[in-house]
Amino acid sequence: MLKKHLKKAAALLVSIATILGTLPAMAASNEAESVEKSAVSTITDNEAKELSSDDALEMLKSESQTKEVEDNAAEKEKAESLKNYLTEMNIPVTAKEYTEQNGEVELQDDTETAKEYSGSYSNETTMWSVNATVSTTDETAADYESLTVQITEEDCIPMDGDDKTEKIAMWTDLQNKIDLTQEDVRTMRVFTVKLLDSENKEVNFDANKTTVTIQSMWVGYSPDIYIYDGTTAEKLNAEKISRTVYMPEGTLESMGYSKYASAGMDSLTYQGTSKKFVYVSGFEPRENLAPGTYDVTANLTVNQRNNVFLGCNVYLTSTAFPPVAPISMNAQMEVSADGKATITIKDFSAIFVILNLSDGKDIHIKDKIMKDNDLGEGYEDVYNQRINGLTLEVDNFHGLYRFTDCKENATPFKTDVEMPIDLEVDFDSAEKGYTKPSDGETEYTKTFTDTATGSTVSVTTTEEFGTKLANATLTAKPLEDSDKAEHADVIVRKYWDMFDEDKNFVKHYKYGYIGYSYTLLDEDGNEIKLTGNSKADVTAPLDTKFKFYNPVIQEIDYSTGTLKTRLTKLNKINSGADIAFTSKTLGDFAIVDATTMVDGQHVGSAATIYNITSVGSDGTSFALCSSTGGRNSVARDPYADATALDVKKETTSIGTKYYFAYENAEEDGTKANTSIWIYSSWLKAEIPTKDFEQTPNVYFVLDNGTNSSVFELDNSKVVDGRIVCDVLNPNGGLSGIDEFPHLADYYMPRRSLIALYDGYQGKAASDTNPNAYVLVTDKKIAGVPANKAQSSMQNGQYKPKSADVAYNGATQTMPLYFSSNTKSQNTSGKDAGEYTAVFTPEEGATWIDGTSEPKEMTWNIKKATLSWYVKLSKNVMALEDELPTATLDVSSYSSNTFKGEDTIENAADLVLPEIVAPDKSTFEKGGVYSYSCEGGSAKNYNFRYYVDATSKLTILQDGQEVVKAPEVIDGLKYNGKYQKLFIDGDTEKYTVEKTGSKNHFGDGVTEGKYANGSYGAKFVLKDKEHYVWSDTGTSTDKKYSVQIKRAPLTVSYESETIHVGETPKLKINYDGLQNGETPETIKADIEAFKKEHGENNSLFYHEPTLSGVPDELTPGTYEITPSFTVSNYDTTFVSGTLTVLPAEEKPTEKTITANLYVPGELNTQLPGVTAYLTNGNNPLGIGGYDKVAPTTPVKDNAKLK
Repeated sequence: MLKKHLKKAAALLVSIATILGTLPAMAASNEAESVEKSAVSTITDNEAKELSSDDALEMLKSESQTKEVEDNAAEKEKAESLKNYLTEMNIPVTAKEYTEQNGEVELQDDTETAKEYSGSYSNETTMWSVNATVSTTDETAADYESLTVQITEEDCIPMDGDDKTEKIAMWTDLQNKIDLTQEDVRTMRVFTVKLLDSENKEVNFDANKTTVTIQSMWVGYSPDIYIYDGTTAEKLNAEKISRTVYMPEGTLESMGYSKYASAGMDSLTYQGTSKKFVYVSGFEPRENLAPGTYDVTANLTVNQRNNVFLGCNVYLTSTAFPPVAPISMNAQMEVSADGKATITIKDFSAIFVILNLSDGKDIHIKDKIMKDNDLGEGYEDVYNQRINGLTLEVDNFHGLYRFTDCKENATPFKTDVEMPIDLEVDFDSAEKGYTKPSDGETEYTKTFTDTATGSTVSVTTTEEFGTKLANATLTAKPLEDSDKAEHADVIVRKYWDMFDEDKNFVKHYKYGYIGYSYTLLDEDGNEIKLTGNSKADVTAPLDTKFKFYNPVIQEIDYSTGTLKTRLTKLNKINSGADIAFTSKTLGDFAIVDATTMVDGQHVGSAATIYNITSVGSDGTSFALCSSTGGRNSVARDPYADATALDVKKETTSIGTKYYFAYENAEEDGTKANTSIWIYSSWLKAEIPTKDFEQTPNVYFVLDNGTNSSVFELDNSKVVDGRIVCDVLNPNGGLSGIDEFPHLADYYMPRRSLIALYDGYQGKAASDTNPNAYVLVTDKKIAGVPANKAQSSMQNGQYKPKSADVAYNGATQTMPLYFSSNTKSQNTSGKDAGEYTAVFTPEEGATWIDGTSEPKEMTWNIKKATLSWYVKLSKNVMALEDELPTATLDVSSYSSNTFKGEDTIENAADLVLPEIVAPDKSTFEKGGVYSYSCEGGSAKNYNFRYYVDATSKLTILQDGQEVVKAPEVIDGLKYNGKYQKLFIDGDTEKYTVEKTGSKNHFGDGVTEGKYANGSYGAKFVLKDKEHYVWSDTGTSTDKKYSVQIKRAPLTVSYESETIHVGETPKLKINYDGLQNGETPETIKADIEAFKKEHGENNSLFYHEPTLSGVPDELTPGTYEITPSFTVSNYDTTFVSGTLTVLPAEEKPTEKTITANLYVPGELNTQLPGVTAYLTNGNNPLGIGGYDKVAPTTPVKDNAKLK
């Protein structure tokens, strides 16, 4: 029922938004100084009217989910960086790894024998992980053979469903239980630990007899922990938490986290499984803003955890539909001398309206602006008045404040609701604005109107030039009509760029901006410049050929050739006809739209390119750039507080060296600015060619004080007398790209920037602190390999990685970045040991010092680890039986087993460990005894030893009987048929039951067909009192999850040649289909399964298609690639070629006369008679001699082509 209402409401939302003229609307960014790709896909009036209720609801869902996916992607990127660092430093990445390294936490209750159950949870997107051990002495635990520990993070609010209201009620109550003035609820994480039985039902033991021990890995700012039982939330003091901080504040900033964030591991305990444990960080420290007037980003929001309608964030300050993205620079703020901030916000949503608000603990309402109901016919009774503006005072600069007594109306539902409303303020966005005059000051103001452009400009100031406003005039013109139009166009196109799909180069953003030039003149015709405490409120018309969805207003700075960052404040877009904004200056403005439509078609999204440029006296420039567009994009200007140092140029015998660097304002290990990211950053060089007689070679050089690593920049080209190339361009990401092999390591670009800074400063170069520079020369230069960089910093440097690799059974190459123009020997090896690599310059090349003698470098292949255990021929025996046969085996885990083609029979120089058997004389009935091993050696392995389940021997008790256990069949692969999943044991002595887990294709089954999922089965002994399993000696139920691997399939397009005008066959061939399957039968089989068992995302089928087929078959060669994906096959696609030849000339055809005949002089049958054989009236020889011969020729009886 709720879903039905949601659909209806979504359609009404579209209708109301259309009535109110709120579509299209701006989808503003999160940051004042950048334009972020918004999650809002604003739609036009006509598009809104065409939406069905299903489409409208889906739009609400998808837009919210899109934003969530984008946020998760950013979190995952940060978490991946942290994970890499922790792994390199051998710090546990998850709570489970912590347990493995440090052991289990001791349980408190040791007076009674406790039953223990363990489970784990991890979230790779956020790097949070949890281990939980439940220990109970409750005697009812004996009723359960086994229980499963389930750990859930309670963070998902469904769009609909029975549990949505319950979850939101939990979040609301929990938030009411903590101090919102001290805790940042946006960081709250709630975890539940449950015990589940074999039927997946929750089991609760006596809380006084049950202890939950938690080990959790966290990332945040000094998080507090609460224990929540549904009624109260107890904050744990420091004595109840064992906390280890692995990464203190300031160490995570380079990975994208706040400078105040830290990471660590906690251990804690609490009583009973009916409770939840809650993490929430405090507010991060920040300094108060100086007294004055500011423009700032402030959003009223209903958090997804409190949203009873949609379960997603709704921004009540946004007029967009759907309102799932915040707006920016929409509020004015006054900061008083005593540190109080007063914030004024106007123009709220007319769809999700605010009816009432009251003060919160640290936020106070000073004034309200009310607006009458103007929804129109049919909605007159929804409400009388709504809040459309607020003046608020906040007690601190935390940035998050909660109101009380909140009441809203989601107008499509025509129902009042009470959902908590928060104010989120981005104080980092604050820009100093115009300040009202104090006592004794005079305020001057005048409004100018330009009829030619339709612009209105109101100038307000308290400065002395205000006396000239009375007689001043305004000149306004479209930017394209100004004398600087061409220069302005270059600046705008350079600043706003868009990446292509490969992210390897930038193309111009061709559409979506207009501009105006405004100049204020005094009565003598001299320009009046706005200075000091001044502002200009501008209303400018929008060009009718564009629809502006996300406009950004920027002033053009001709002196630097850039657009100023977003110093202006967007006030509103008036029905798409004009735009109102506030600026502190007048001049030339570009109004650029991040999402633009031309003639009803989206022409793309712009991205801001931030840069900082090191410039030389000869015109050389090295620009460090980052983009808000593309993958791993930046959110704000990363160079705002950095300085580019002037280029130093050094002429040497080997060539011209260029030293340049970028410096941070504050020192953090190094003053070098290292703001460069894969996919979204690059370092671009422009070098005049006037000093070089011919087109030179360009190299990036890393000098370690002894040798130099040299990388030729193959991407360099000469344009208008300048060498243009990328010096660093990590767009290849973790796999690198051909032109920049030394950047395949994520941290190598940052290490290179530090090396550039150290080289610029003239620091002594070493292997750990290399220097870098750009070399331009007509010579061919070689170099030694360069070390990769570790993820961790030490003394301001990303440390070099070891040149060693671990033995893997295959030939390996030394793990370094090889320089250009260099030949190498002995850089590869297979066996463990030390190697000496030799490097020499290629023919015609030299080292950077001009020499060419060989250079040596040692590197190592370290031994791998091999874990041994003892495997017994049987694991259960009677006391009087002979001991089982014991054999050695190795771990099946990839990190501890044989490498490559190695086996126990052929591994080099293998001496086997010795088996250590238990003493049989000590055996007792019911006892469990372990076999172990020791000693041994191998050329390529270090040995470890452990005891496996198969190493243990159980002695039967009286009256027990051994039951052969079923075994999982290894190597199952899809064959188009149902297959047995297990080798049968003593089937008459056990039953097959469901595991209770949600397996993909079946539970409680012993046969399966489909790949890409799993089958579950639980084996239960029929007489647990007397039966024990043959492999464990226990009667515990056996649970298995079995998977069938996909079959390989090659799908290829069969190449063909045709002529223009002919129809290609477009034949797809399938090599590897099982059991006579075809695409048609596979589809039918999957559809039949889903019809019987319900929808299953793991079972899928996508129709065969061909890409690359041209719409018009003109002469040429076309690569055609097939596609056919189905869940049961691992598919390889093989392209083919469609060759189209010019059309063949069709032969002309004419009707002619052609006769076959026998001349009379040759006619032996009728001498003297000429007989025409082509006359069918009476062919020669038919009917006898008494008939008349065919003596008449025929006409027009033949065709000539």
